[in-house]
Amino acid sequence: MRKLWLATLGAIMLVCLSVSAAFAQSEETTVPFCGSLSESQCSALEATAEIMAGLTSGTSENQFKIYATGALLGDQELSLVLTSDNSFVIDAKTLERLNALSAMPPEELAADPAALTEAAMLPLSIDRDQTISLAFSPEMVAHFADTLQVTLPNPLAFHLRVVNGVIYIRLADFGFLGTLPDWTPEWLGIETRAILSATVTSGVANSTIDAAAVQSALVPPGAALEGSIVYQVPAEQLAAYDDFMNLTALGVVQQDEEPAQLYYLT
Repeated sequence: MRKLWLATLGAIMLVCLSVSAAFAQSEETTVPFCGSLSESQCSALEATAEIMAGLTSGTSENQFKIYATGALLGDQELSLVLTSDNSFVIDAKTLERLNALSAMPPEELAADPAALTEAAMLPLSIDRDQTISLAFSPEMVAHFADTLQVTLPNPLAFHLRVVNGVIYIRLADFGFLGTLPDWTPEWLGIETRAILSATVTSGVANSTIDAAAVQSALVPPGAALEGSIVYQVPAEQLAAYDDFMNLTALGVVQQDEEPAQLYYLT
């Protein structure tokens, strides 16, 4: 059961510790999905997203409060608070080049080995700092202790940095998994450029790298900050997206004196 808990925690971390948001490009005509926002509010949101895409540095904090009850839990309510703090810095010329490579037709990029290699390696030129924190309710800590015989450290924090293409992981954050050897450093650095360079060069030479997939990762870091993303959907599917959100939402409830959107997970 301990392995199950660690696997679950690992899945959460893989989702949360991604260093960039990547969205596949499409040739379809798309429109912004603004849900219940008015036309003027939607236009303002789009304008904000464009401004965010031009930032060369920024910081954001995003927090989720997750509550669970019912089913096997009965009337018991468990909750956790997940907080993500993100910062980035990118050189203005690098941002300009990122946008230029992203705007190239995929077939043109695929035909230029030097540009394709540059596009694949460019995201590593963005310096980032991310901290993910998890705080569990006392009821959740007790539930894991009783049912899975797992003692949850409370709270948990995980730190990740990308500086000059080197990914730094704070090993001290994983001390709760067991006693670390005395020689274990507080931080571990991974030279990603050295690791990926040969792979990318080989992939470009053998035409095994998809240019469109490479371009999908060329997202301006300011546009990828939580809260600044405007989702674009095919125009003919806009009504379907709106219906889906309305159908899955059960309404707004008061939770710890704060409004919370309630959804039913199937």
